Formats: sequence, structure tokens, C-alpha cells
Amino acid sequence: MITEEEKAQMIEMYSNGLTLSEISKILKRSPPSISFWLRRFGIKTLTKQDRWNVKTKERRRLIVKFLLEDPYLSSVELSKKVKLSCITIRKYRRELEEKGLIKRVHKNQIISESHKRRWKKVKENEEKIE
Repeated sequence: MITEEEKAQMIEMYSNGLTLSEISKILKRSPPSISFWLRRFGIKTLTKQDRWNVKTKERRRLIVKFLLEDPYLSSVELSKKVKLSCITIRKYRRELEEKGLIKRVHKNQIISESHKRRWKKVKENEEKIE
């Protein structure tokens, strides 16, 4: 029988983001038992597919965040930051580009006129310092 204290711990742990399997290991109960009691208290538990969708959305948000900070990040550099494979990063990049959320920028891309002017000013200032 599950005690009132265990029920309270269960709700607190789940609301703090622990998975059913993590809670079941801590409380030494089966995951279906944990799920049963959470549903009994009116807490909707996430299915495996729901958790996967949440992770995918978080990963895409992270990728967009890093690419907005530095659009010249390579897939290798980005994969290290997000802890995903380069293939997955490329797949997400392609999807995000097709949706219009990001614009692909390559390191060898033609530089705009405004950037050329800025570079010219930087070089002139560097020459003055020397």
C-alpha cells in the first residue's frame, strides 16, 4: 500500500520533471503504479511519444537560439553544444530552413555591402593603432 507521504513525494517529483521510471526507482514502485496514482490525483502523465515531442521542440528551440547568436556555426560545433549527432543537426536545420525559421548562412557566402564597409572601418582603425 502506498502511504500518503509517498503520494505527496510522487506528485512533487513528477511536477519537478522526473520521469515515471525515475520516480519508480526512487520510491521502489512500478511505473504503472506511479502512473495510476498520478492519474488518480488528476495529473495527466506524458506518454513516450509526448515526451519525445517535447524533447524535439526543446532541441529545435536550442538550435534556433544558437544559430541566431552565431549564424556561422557549423553542424559539428552545433552538435557539440546541443549534444546531438551532426546528421540530426543537419536534418533539423533543413526542416527549420524549409519552415522559414532560419536562413542558412555559409562561411564562404558573399558579404553584403554594409558588412564590407564595417570591415573597412575596422581595418583602418587597426592600421591607426599600429
